[in-house]
Order: sequence, then structure tokens, then C-alpha cells
Amino acid sequence: MPEDTKQAIFDGVPPFDNITAIVISHAHDDHFAADDVLRYLLKHPKTQLVAPQQAVLKLNGLQGSQAVSSQVVSIDLAFKQKPKTLEVAGLKIDAVRIPHSGWPA
Repeated sequence: MPEDTKQAIFDGVPPFDNITAIVISHAHDDHFAADDVLRYLLKHPKTQLVAPQQAVLKLNGLQGSQAVSSQVVSIDLAFKQKPKTLEVAGLKIDAVRIPHSGWPA
């Protein structure tokens, strides 16, 4: 992502001025950067994070993560478990665990 776009997101510049939720698919580095998410949540205390347990564990490993614990919704799904439906920040979210390329091998 271009640095100016990333900075605009962190600064809440329109159209990034009303982000109510961040939804993470999985905790691979090309989809999730725990340090950036923590920095964003600290700066934007009304934003909720919805993430699989593996991402939440990475976030919780960072200093300062306790300050955002009320903003974090952890989803723990086993392979082939039925989807879970939840509502976060006015959004209806259906979460399902699906195989990722190369998984479960």
C-alpha cells in the first residue's frame, strides 16, 4: 500500500474517517500486521477488530495490547465447524473456516 494512503487511514482522512470495524481473514503477514492494527486501534478507540484467534494471539503478544482488549472480538473456528454469525459495530458477520492454499498439508 502506498505510504500516503496508509497515513491517510491512520489519520482518519476521508474516506477513512468512519471505520467502525476491521475484519481480518487470517494472520499471515500478507493479510495482517499486528503492530499496525494495534497502532490503529490505540488511535481509534471506537473501531472494533474482528479476527481469528491466531491473529488475536499475535496482537496480544505486543506491548500495549491490553489497552485495546475491549475492542477485540476473537473468532475460534475448527475445520469443518459450522459458520458462526455475530454482530459487531452494526455489521452482521458470518465467519467460516476454509482451507488456505497448502493447508492442512
